[in-house]
Amino acid sequence: MDFLQVHFLKKTEKKQPEMIYKEWGGKNPAAKSRLESADRTYCNFGWQTGDFPHFYAAIISTLKSNTKVNFIIPFEKEHDKGVLLDLSFALERFCNQEQKFVTVLVFENVGRAADRKLWEIIEASTSGSMGQNKQKIYGPMEATEHASEFVKKMKGGSTFTPAWQQLTRGNGNPLFQAYADACRKFSEDFFKSSQFSNDNFRGKAKFVCIWDRVVPLKGGANPQYNSSEAGNQQLCEKLLKDIPDLKAIFLVGTGFSSHTKKNISKVFDMGKFWEALPSIKGRLRQNGFFDYMTAMYNCDVVHVGMKSGGMDALGLLGQKVVFIETVHAHELIQERIEYFHTKHITFVDVHRLPSPEGKAIESIRYSEPIPAPQKGFLKPITSTIPKERISEVETLKATKSDKFGQRDLAMITAKVTAMFSS
Repeated sequence: MDFLQVHFLKKTEKKQPEMIYKEWGGKNPAAKSRLESADRTYCNFGWQTGDFPHFYAAIISTLKSNTKVNFIIPFEKEHDKGVLLDLSFALERFCNQEQKFVTVLVFENVGRAADRKLWEIIEASTSGSMGQNKQKIYGPMEATEHASEFVKKMKGGSTFTPAWQQLTRGNGNPLFQAYADACRKFSEDFFKSSQFSNDNFRGKAKFVCIWDRVVPLKGGANPQYNSSEAGNQQLCEKLLKDIPDLKAIFLVGTGFSSHTKKNISKVFDMGKFWEALPSIKGRLRQNGFFDYMTAMYNCDVVHVGMKSGGMDALGLLGQKVVFIETVHAHELIQERIEYFHTKHITFVDVHRLPSPEGKAIESIRYSEPIPAPQKGFLKPITSTIPKERISEVETLKATKSDKFGQRDLAMITAKVTAMFSS
């Protein structure tokens, strides 16, 4: 029996989603019946990749006391395949073990988040019994809320569901072998470095992973949360000063200056670590590398970075996470953050974001308050900068610094230090 079913419905110029859905239902009456008898339906209408871990956690949480859940998503680009692989990682083993049913309806070529297209997806996917019960369809904000109770029960070092841990640590499966090969390569490079080769790593050594975040102003999701090279350098120096027994800082990504990578002691550049995992696609599957690493090497790792879906994924994989948010975030965003606030997932509200574009966007939003985001799938949060305002942000950005404030740096390092003692 297929406890996890994924169905692809492809929109064409001649056939819109409503007709595609009807034709699909006619050919697959059992699947259609299963879809329309589900206990709950989620829809990631905007395809924000950072929301997917929240949906996975919500689906698993819902299935603790229910039998059937639907997940509706749009799909249009080649790189989206990584998300589909993540979906299998997140749900298939769990569904098989617990004998629970998840039906995924993937609409191809419908675009993302436009109101008209959103309605096409929702209406085409909720005919029959579900069409009369639209409150059953939940978006990303509700997904976070639905998962909250179970996230707060997590223990650091354990993944959100044992099914994930069986995949990341289960010897004999392809993921385990890929993680092992990558870890071996990083270890070889690490100990080749003169600054680490003679270090004593007895006991549970402390490491920090600093994650960069860089998205373009044009079309990038939440560019205000970009990191900066200067801010990352400040963070390295402050962490090493405040945590003297820190063995090393791992840099993850490319948003670090050559000075940070080459001239600061105890810094090891992992770069695009996922390139060491060529056979593994999908953020959640790639980040499973760190669950493998901390378990197999018995080390104490704290991840630090700007607020992002990647940081949320690490937290759901049981990693210790300190992410950086802004004190100016909307109340509903702050509420969403609190839903995932646990002993091993915490945050720092900084007064000044580190990147120039972050400061510029915050300045504009502070002077021109925008309506608070709404719950529900009909009013998604606008996370991109309107095209007509990009030049304004660019102009203001040129007047802003690329550093953290000293008070904010102190708060970040204090949270990281506290994580090591937890």
